[in-house]
Amino acid sequence: MSQMKIFFLFLLLISLVSCNIHFIRKPKPQSMLALPADKGLKVALIGFYPYQYSSYSSGRRTTTTAVLDYKNRIQASSKIGKPAEFFPTSGIDTSVPPEKVKEFVMNYLNEVKRSGFDEITKVVEIQKEGEESKMYLKKRDVDYYVVGVHGPAFPKDFDPRFLLTAHLFMLTLGTFPFWQVQEADSKFYIYDHGLNLINTRVFRNKYEVIAGWWGEKEQGAFNRNPEAGFMPRLYEPDVIDFSAEFPTLIQKP
Repeated sequence: MSQMKIFFLFLLLISLVSCNIHFIRKPKPQSMLALPADKGLKVALIGFYPYQYSSYSSGRRTTTTAVLDYKNRIQASSKIGKPAEFFPTSGIDTSVPPEKVKEFVMNYLNEVKRSGFDEITKVVEIQKEGEESKMYLKKRDVDYYVVGVHGPAFPKDFDPRFLLTAHLFMLTLGTFPFWQVQEADSKFYIYDHGLNLINTRVFRNKYEVIAGWWGEKEQGAFNRNPEAGFMPRLYEPDVIDFSAEFPTLIQKP
């Protein structure tokens, strides 16, 4: 590695250790924050978790993993319904074929990967039958199941804004901030009590990341990594908008 590359890496390390990172998402107008009136529906929620990250190193290689943050369910989801585990169970629902239950499970796990297994087993029961395992829906007195998925787990594309500002960020030791825009998407799936998919709603948004040594925590700055409460707040506007649309989304044509 050349001396110039070592120098830039040293500057980057010093800058990142001492910098604050601002995560900015424009708030929605208050007129758009209306929530639907309680219609007495029993809605069981599945998901509605952001991701949390951990990294480990092996030699020169660092691997970062993303898993669902079960400690920080998005609070606005309480306007739609209650977590599925809050509804008591009474055996299994034999009226829903195991094939349909498996499709429901795989749709969720394809979105959130294996870290969603603990969540989905709150809703289904896996039984060993001979050489096979079958999935059954746990019987609950609910009208709808609503699945919330928030992501992406990792940025989909590298933001060119970072390349434009990173060098100045390093040369000024974080006085000139680096800037990039990242995605914040939410997907909501509405199933009836028999696991028939009746509607899907997708929100696609972006938020800005600005990093520098200046800024106060009260202004939305977080030292190096976002605090645990940031990610749930990032998706709150989507959940609020979805809750306002929910009565319309469940209407039959």
